[in-house]
Amino acid sequence: MRRPQSDGVPVRAVSRAMQLLSGLTTGPQHLATLAARAELSKATASRLLATLEMDQLVIQDSSTGQYSLGPGCFQFAEAISGGASGLELVAKPELDRLREESGETATLHVRIGGQRICVAELPSPHPIRYTAGIGAAAPIHTGSAGKVLLAFLDDTGRAELLRLITLEPRTPATITDRSVLQGELDRVRVQGWAESYGERIDGAVAVSAPVFDGNDRILAALSVLGPASRLNSSQIRGLAPLVTEQAGQITGRLRQISNEVLSSSPGE
Repeated sequence: MRRPQSDGVPVRAVSRAMQLLSGLTTGPQHLATLAARAELSKATASRLLATLEMDQLVIQDSSTGQYSLGPGCFQFAEAISGGASGLELVAKPELDRLREESGETATLHVRIGGQRICVAELPSPHPIRYTAGIGAAAPIHTGSAGKVLLAFLDDTGRAELLRLITLEPRTPATITDRSVLQGELDRVRVQGWAESYGERIDGAVAVSAPVFDGNDRILAALSVLGPASRLNSSQIRGLAPLVTEQAGQITGRLRQISNEVLSSSPGE
């Protein structure tokens, strides 16, 4: 992929603003909490939030003083859910390899609030197959992709999100007990990948691994999914090393892009 050449414009303020926006993805936050998580002074965070508020990217509740993501962010969510995230281009070699070697559907999901959204997909060549559908949303607590996106959040963000979401069942296999889900997320974080069997759709199975951005934050879940009639638990677990390896390749590419951008741009 070609990277844009630096024009000498400092990017630190943009990076800091993005950190503040990321801090709001788990729900409303006070200024002090946002500043601490972004490792900024409250004065700097306040100035950046005021600028973001002008474009309605954040809003402040006058009664509580807490900040939330604003309506200006909806345009980005719509673009991502429509498959315009650009991640498909970055991840295409790995998606191709997963589909080729597994013979099943390969997908990439990101989190938007309490939902996971499919932003890239290469369907299985088999006539009988399972697909997610680009732009399709599902509750974050369902399926292997959702469990990966939850498990690798930082502890504070994960606890806050788990507090806010409702664990509604989609199938009899959906995890609806918070303590059971917490234990499953801890296991996923330790082993580095997740598996699911009919948690979102009866008869569908999947295995997923985390993709991290240039700042080591969870960005996406790379998955292989297919019918239980063709993939038993041993086969799903047998695919875990391949999915984990390919997710690591995407992470490495994203880190390279991030490092090249940072090295070509002077600080403030």
